[in-house]
Amino acid sequence: MTENETSVVMLGPRDRLIGELYIEGNLRVSGTLEGQIEATGDVDVTEAATVKATVTGREVNVSGQVNGAVTASKKLVIGRGGSIVGDVRVPRLIMQDGASLSGGGCRINTSAPGDGRGGGAAGNRR
Repeated sequence: MTENETSVVMLGPRDRLIGELYIEGNLRVSGTLEGQIEATGDVDVTEAATVKATVTGREVNVSGQVNGAVTASKKLVIGRGGSIVGDVRVPRLIMQDGASLSGGGCRINTSAPGDGRGGGAAGNRR
């Protein structure tokens, strides 16, 4: 693999992982995952997935079920039918109709770099 290539790891619908997973690249989860996930790239949790773990990634997209804290360095997208039960820490949150988010704490920092004023919270539900 060359320096510019990004690895992609996929867990299929019948796959199950219990433990810690660190990925240098992107992760797509369609199976069951319990423990801790950390990816340097994007994390996709599909409709078929059941995740009971802390999830960390650049851009996190949830269309399935996540029970655990979610941290995204770029943005979190909760798709139609997606559900998160847990705390979230994200600079940008997008929730589609039918998405669900519940937990003890939600921290969204919408400040533009160097701006100091905040703003730009596109996609927040009103």
